[in-house]
Amino acid sequence: MLRPLAIAAMKPPTAYAVGLLSAVLLAAAAMTALLSLTDVAMSGRPLDAPGASYLLGTDRLGRSVLATTAIGSLRSLAWATLALSGAAVIGVFLGLVSVANLRAPVDDAIQILADAIRSFPSIVAALLFVSVSVPLPILLVLYFWVPVWRVSRAQVGAQRFRPYILNAILFGHSRFSALRDHGLPNASTGILGVLFVVYAELISVQIGLEFLGFSEPLSTPTLGNIITDAIRLGIPYAWTWAPAAVVTILASILLFVIGQYLIRREGQMLE
Repeated sequence: MLRPLAIAAMKPPTAYAVGLLSAVLLAAAAMTALLSLTDVAMSGRPLDAPGASYLLGTDRLGRSVLATTAIGSLRSLAWATLALSGAAVIGVFLGLVSVANLRAPVDDAIQILADAIRSFPSIVAALLFVSVSVPLPILLVLYFWVPVWRVSRAQVGAQRFRPYILNAILFGHSRFSALRDHGLPNASTGILGVLFVVYAELISVQIGLEFLGFSEPLSTPTLGNIITDAIRLGIPYAWTWAPAAVVTILASILLFVIGQYLIRREGQMLE
């Protein structure tokens, strides 16, 4: 029997990657909730060096650097996850539409739109969207659906002549529903691998825009806002911004490595 798209239909590497990311996000949420109950408020002296009272010191507003970094990380990652989810839904849907109408006017129109959006570097395109007052999460969705669409079009397109797709069409399914229900699950590992790589790029762009002041007010803890203290305070007070910079770098590297592993794994399974 043909299987519908479901978590149970995921290949093992895909399930492991989703489980790992979920565990990391849940751990970050739990730590942030715990810290927010203690010392997020301005309860210390400004710019206290790391010590017994505050493990990572305090920032220029007297807040615990450990607490603000944890909360800023969760806030930035939450917005990035929301934007990635929107980009994934749009990208996968349009990928299915393209494959179902391959080389038809609908597919050509999507390709032209995608090429137009991606003709700009990510930061430049983001600044253009911000200049017309598009909220940050929406502009990230509008920019990052393109790579998801491209990989979905390629991965699902490789399934379109498989026997289970042809059989589904023969039994009365539309080409779109056959690809959605029976082609997409078999392309999930390759698509998910690219999603992790896109997630890494999306986080870097979002934090860059936060750093430039195009997101939350500077008093709101986000990774980009915290890193701006590198300009204001410099190396002598590196403890105020270095943890946020390290979190940003490690998160991007981790997501990229997971994505590359899934992509290589998919390639090995096709050999």
